[in-house]
Amino acid sequence: MNKRAQGFLASRGRRPRHGERGVTMVEFAIASTFFIIALFAVIDFGRALFTYETVAHVAELGARYAMVRGSQCTWTSCTTTASGVTTYVQSQAGGLTSASLSVTTTWAASNTCNTSPYNGSGCIVTVSTSYPFKFVTFPFSTVTMTGSSQMTISQ
Repeated sequence: MNKRAQGFLASRGRRPRHGERGVTMVEFAIASTFFIIALFAVIDFGRALFTYETVAHVAELGARYAMVRGSQCTWTSCTTTASGVTTYVQSQAGGLTSASLSVTTTWAASNTCNTSPYNGSGCIVTVSTSYPFKFVTFPFSTVTMTGSSQMTISQ
């Protein structure tokens, strides 16, 4: 091996100079801390998207549940109330704490429906849901995820 190659290899395996010991460990600690925080932030963002989509989807399911169970449906005891819609929506919210899921159901008049309690054919049913989402990365911040769906009662 020539002297130039020996010098190159020796420079790669050199001992750290005085004051350089532990620098690599400190650099790794700083870099890995930022990487881990970024990783948890990405995971939290994914959890937030899942929660938002679930809250919006169960609002739609609740409106459909109330829509097909109007006052004139032909099944045995198929009419529903706000508490029935709430129970159904909370049962469909997989991955969420059902006790924290708030459900509000309202029936309203429309052009073809103007008789109280507004649960007949042509009336409008609206189901609104809300859920408090708590971040892991930022533990002191809570965002309320909301969803709403409105449908016309078909029967």
